[in-house]
Amino acid sequence: MVRGVRRVLEDIAKDPRLEATALQTVGSKGWNGLVIIRRVRQPG
Repeated sequence: MVRGVRRVLEDIAKDPRLEATALQTVGSKGWNGLVIIRRVRQPG
């Protein structure tokens, strides 16, 4: 599962059309988090 999440985050980072931020949380259920992604307009 962790490898899959890392792969998705790497793919997002490589795509110049995307801006993203990851928010990591820790609670009683353990590690968790979410990613917010925004597609940006390309010049031209």
